[in-house]
Amino acid sequence: MKISRLMTILLFVLYILRCGEQSDTVVGSRDHSLVIERKGAPTVLADGVSTILIKAVVTDDSGRAAPQMKVAFKTTAGTISDFTLTDDQGVAAATLTSAASSTDLSATVTATVVDPTFSSLAKSKAFSLVLSTPGFKTVRLGKKSAGNTDTIDIRFLGLTLTAALKDSVLPADGLSKTELQIKVVESSSHKPVKNASLVVSSDISKIDAAAQTNDQGKADVTVTAGETVGVDTIHVRLGKELSTRSTVEYVQPSLKLSAKNQSLFADGSSQTEITAILLTHKNTPIVGATVAFETSDGRIQSDAVTDQFGAATAMLVAGEQPNPGVRVIASFLSVRDSISIAFIDPGGGMMELVADKEEILRDGLATAQILLSFAGQNTADFANRMVRLRSDYGRVPD
Repeated sequence: MKISRLMTILLFVLYILRCGEQSDTVVGSRDHSLVIERKGAPTVLADGVSTILIKAVVTDDSGRAAPQMKVAFKTTAGTISDFTLTDDQGVAAATLTSAASSTDLSATVTATVVDPTFSSLAKSKAFSLVLSTPGFKTVRLGKKSAGNTDTIDIRFLGLTLTAALKDSVLPADGLSKTELQIKVVESSSHKPVKNASLVVSSDISKIDAAAQTNDQGKADVTVTAGETVGVDTIHVRLGKELSTRSTVEYVQPSLKLSAKNQSLFADGSSQTEITAILLTHKNTPIVGATVAFETSDGRIQSDAVTDQFGAATAMLVAGEQPNPGVRVIASFLSVRDSISIAFIDPGGGMMELVADKEEILRDGLATAQILLSFAGQNTADFANRMVRLRSDYGRVPD
């Protein structure tokens, strides 16, 4: 009996000493227990923006919910809210945001009850701490604990981001296109990551700024060539910090100008066809480009659009004064070409009209053939010319 009574006294003294060792600023170890629950999967993408909800359930030593308790959260990787208060069900929730990484990371989240307003309360029971995650088997620690702190491990899945251009060289025409092929996979498992939000940017190229991966973890972004010759860097960003880049070179296209006739009568009406051919560095036609035309004399339409063959055509009309060096210029962006056309005086030779009939019936149906010929020093200059005939009576075709 004396030994039993002595043991009882010793145990009581040890209990009092243990209670005296508790901190006045951390009260959960005295009268509240803390259980952390994880909502969702045990992993989250390491893109620096993906989040997961961490839930701490606080109960007192009788197992009842403890509302209005201040819970502090901290993590070894990523970011998380510093403090939250428990609700009426004793639940304090915090959002964990992943870190950006190309390799897998482990994050340990710790939650602690720290509200100092309860520091004056003193309870005498120690208790076990239970850690649970919804959808996963509950794990019991199997040991006594202070009860005001618990931890949970979250795995951040490292990501691999790649981007490649289908064509790395394009003409600097503002029209040509290629595809930027982007892929996102988990680094360790190589599983595709779908619905990943991507931001694409560049200084010269014309690009859709946003893209999203499909079920295969891929996204194809259309890149339209810039109008400046040089090298452009296309940046692809996933989340806050993961990024990659690809370069494209823009080269000058070629423009070749030609005229159907090298000379025109200086009569204010003679005309010839001027054609500009616009090609890529691979000698393929550039379709739908607007080519500008100008002339130092006479008249020409200001611009024309290239067809399926890369050809843009404009009509040059001669001036009324002879000019042996008329300059015709075609330009597209920074590319230019020019040719020389002569406006010549038609008075240097003799023109003759001959009809195959001297008379025809005035019935509106009868016809006669008219032959026009030219003779003189510059006879060769007047080959393949368009001639307009007029008649006082009857009709002459245009």
